Amino acid sequence: MKRLLCVLALAAQLAACSQPTPDSLVGAWAGQDDGRPYPFLKIEKRHGHYVLYTNVDGRWRRESDYVEIASRADLERLVHHPVTCDVTGLKTSVVIVFDVRPGRPDAGFSTRSGYFASTWFGAVELVRLAPA
Repeated sequence: MKRLLCVLALAAQLAACSQPTPDSLVGAWAGQDDGRPYPFLKIEKRHGHYVLYTNVDGRWRRESDYVEIASRADLERLVHHPVTCDVTGLKTSVVIVFDVRPGRPDAGFSTRSGYFASTWFGAVELVRLAPA
């Protein structure tokens, strides 16, 4: 019985490790313009909820009170085909931020960092400026 409980506990821990969470997206992020990074967005976690800020004229502006977890289905709707890798993301009415496998090409876009934002203007490669 002890052995069974140990095996179940280990399996639960391993399963928890493999579940992607949006916490990996918390921090400040830069976009890239001709290879030069510029502050683009910031994600914080407050009281168990995510808060997204965009950089407007050098200042962080809170974008929305409603930040939801983005799913694989959200990415599939953007790229118009099935996605087989793990997907972690957050979405607002203005932007969706994803953490995917680096180098994944989709709809003419690939990410070297594994992080990107989908905006009204298209996809933006993200590079971490600072952790939370």
